Amino acid sequence: MLPAARDIELVGGGRTDLEARLAEAASRIGLRVTPEPNPEAGWYFRSDHYPFAKKGVPAIAFRAGRDLVEGGTAAGNAWVEAYNARHYHQTTDEFDPAWTFAGTAQEAAVAYELGRALANDGSWPAWNPGVEFGAVRSTTDRER
Repeated sequence: MLPAARDIELVGGGRTDLEARLAEAASRIGLRVTPEPNPEAGWYFRSDHYPFAKKGVPAIAFRAGRDLVEGGTAAGNAWVEAYNARHYHQTTDEFDPAWTFAGTAQEAAVAYELGRALANDGSWPAWNPGVEFGAVRSTTDRER
């Protein structure tokens, strides 16, 4: 939904080595990774990837960035704040023909690059030391 940006926003950073791979994938298409601006909102724990994390599968969450090509971070923050206040999880949360989906396309391109890199790499993603999901993951180490 967001317009084109200069970044991809990492949600819940500091958990997995996938973050470095995300940065590499983003840089291949000319984007940088920035941390989510309000981690206290708990988005990492409220997203579709979280059930995988709870089972020990290294999971990463990211979304289109807010440093918009037109207007910078101020414009991106204003867009997100207005959307969240007026539409997020409300009856008005519906398609808007004014959306360009340029940010969504960037997000998809980074996801593709990350997936391609993982598929062509011989190593398994891992949790960073001390991350609570690592203990669950370690129970299946011999299966890999």
